[in-house]
Amino acid sequence: MQADDGALEVEAEVDTNRAGQTWRTTVRDGGSVVFRGDRVTKAPSGSFEVERRTADRAGTDVVTLRATRGDRVCAGTVRF
Repeated sequence: MQADDGALEVEAEVDTNRAGQTWRTTVRDGGSVVFRGDRVTKAPSGSFEVERRTADRAGTDVVTLRATRGDRVCAGTVRF
């Protein structure tokens, strides 16, 4: 994540080493959803990326990603 002209550029990657998996993915900035949708892992690496721009608010920004597939969860948090 990096600041870019008053906005934050957020990029996250999930790598499972298996192409063709569908993951339900949500990215939040604070309590606001900035992305929600399905992402499919692609060959050859078996990964997917989510890229978004969001407002750079005063104070500490907390951006989270949560991707689920059945009972599997991949999650991460960045404070900027």
